[in-house]
Amino acid sequence: MDLALSYAMHRIRASLKKIEAACPPYEPGLPAYLYGSATGVWAVDWTRVWGVILFNTLVVTGVFEKFRRNVEEKEIVEVNSETRREFNEKV
Repeated sequence: MDLALSYAMHRIRASLKKIEAACPPYEPGLPAYLYGSATGVWAVDWTRVWGVILFNTLVVTGVFEKFRRNVEEKEIVEVNSETRREFNEKV
């Protein structure tokens, strides 16, 4: 095992021992905390993954520009002229 990884594992074990000494019933709470964290991360990542898939699909099929123009026409997204000019210069 790598020396840095071994040291990190040692530090983690030492920290867990300190937690156990200070608060013995951490065992039931730790899995609940990790499960809740994983559930939250899953929801955010799932939304982001489908957003990227939708964006890439629109770009590849050539529909993105039509979609962008439609959104701008309906003024769903309010963008001032300076920001729009900066965006168009970048693109």
